[in-house]
Amino acid sequence: MEHGLETTLVDISPVALDLAIAEAHRRGLALPTVHSNLESEPLPEGPFDVIVCANYLDRTIVSPLVDRLSDRGMLLFVIATVTNLERNPRPRRDFLADRGELGELIGARVEPICYCEDWFDGRHEARYIGTRC
Repeated sequence: MEHGLETTLVDISPVALDLAIAEAHRRGLALPTVHSNLESEPLPEGPFDVIVCANYLDRTIVSPLVDRLSDRGMLLFVIATVTNLERNPRPRRDFLADRGELGELIGARVEPICYCEDWFDGRHEARYIGTRC
């Protein structure tokens, strides 16, 4: 989009998609979107140079996400961890990663550039950036 990357947004929420499209249009950009429930529908085919997964944890799609990365493609992943429940009642436990789990789910096919788990703006998150080996 703004920095020369072709971008496709996938989300289950039509409201989120509409907001993203409106912001892209405001900036004079095109934003292809896919309305999809990733729990029951397949991921877009790819390959993709960058995949960003934010605030969504379905353990069954992490490996297929890696499969859709191009050679040396980048994966950026952020998800709240169980430690978040020490200060916040939400998200619920089943939407949270265990400590250290995100790196294990992504596995050895992606070389980590940065992986940390800490408090960010009152929320405990696992943050991962890596490139496909």
